[in-house]
Amino acid sequence: MHIAHSILGFSSAGGIGVYLRRLIAAQLAAGHQVSVLERAASAAANDLPKSADIVAAENDDHLLSEAQRRGVAIIHAHDCLAPSGGFGSVPILRQMHGHWSYCPSGSRFLGRWGRACDRAYSPLGCAWGHVVDHCGSVRPGRFVEDFHNRRAEARMFAHARTVTVSDFVKQQMIRSGYDASRIDTLLLPAPHRAATPAPPARQPRFVFMGRLVPQKGCDWLIKSLAATDAPMELDIAGDGPMRQPLQSLALRLGVQDRVRFLGWLNERAVDGLVDGSRAVVFPSLWPEPAGLVTLESAAAGRAAIVSNIGGIPEYANATGHALLVEPSNVAALASAMTQLARDPALADQLGATGRRQVEARFSMRDHLEALQNLYHRTIDSFAHAT
Repeated sequence: MHIAHSILGFSSAGGIGVYLRRLIAAQLAAGHQVSVLERAASAAANDLPKSADIVAAENDDHLLSEAQRRGVAIIHAHDCLAPSGGFGSVPILRQMHGHWSYCPSGSRFLGRWGRACDRAYSPLGCAWGHVVDHCGSVRPGRFVEDFHNRRAEARMFAHARTVTVSDFVKQQMIRSGYDASRIDTLLLPAPHRAATPAPPARQPRFVFMGRLVPQKGCDWLIKSLAATDAPMELDIAGDGPMRQPLQSLALRLGVQDRVRFLGWLNERAVDGLVDGSRAVVFPSLWPEPAGLVTLESAAAGRAAIVSNIGGIPEYANATGHALLVEPSNVAALASAMTQLARDPALADQLGATGRRQVEARFSMRDHLEALQNLYHRTIDSFAHAT
């Protein structure tokens, strides 16, 4: 089958970029022909498998014409909108990795208050959120664009089947008025990793991986570290605008000698960091649609401590290797870290459980099979409609 992935640029360090690299490599290995139709050229495309056909499309209509010219069987669109000129002769399956279909800003995070947004979509409520709660941009051009895209999403939904990366995202779409019969949920696959032994029971290290922005909760994590009374250290792999404030916070709380800021690391370096850890901490304050970090820690056979928010609990409950804590609860996160720091046997047990579950339930092979079924259903539905 000739599959075209449609993306609006992507970061190779982000979750969608990681998933795309793994998915495209697996589809090529399975014998499929794969094209990548990028609507905004990015250097990250260089990280995609070289045998993929990468095309920089000028706009949506150019994207569609390139797909038709190449004779693709289906367009697998990742978050981005459908072509404005119509759907032509190419069926489209849209995979929602984020909140764009029901949140004009896509953030679901009230920046002014540092917490998740729990309102359903409404023009008035979301406009209020942009201006008062700082959940989106108030620059006039961007403000108008956010709401225009939300209306376009609603119009386009009738023409393209949707698959979400968690049931949380599906339920949010239904809550905002979308037809449940046109939405499927397919959890993301875990990376394939060789099993590694647990590190020696020395002073435990905890690992955070992600962008250093307010909604990722790294300030909450550092405050929780300062509230612990057990020996432990924290590695922070990632970068962003919060790096300097976080370093200042660590200094102010007296834990600067227990925290290492490592910046962005390549995949091999991240794997090594996780292998040497007692557990991975995923302290998001916003409702992550899915969160590959949960699966990555389970695949490595390492315990995790994760926020009980968004799509994260679906993955954590399925893998059975994580302690869940409520967002922003310093005492709860400090307690969970202390528990694993003092009980390496429990951390090993949780890690082993996660490893078994990802091998049984989250393989790329099973993911490809489920995705292939969705492709065929979408193609059949499109054929009957035309």
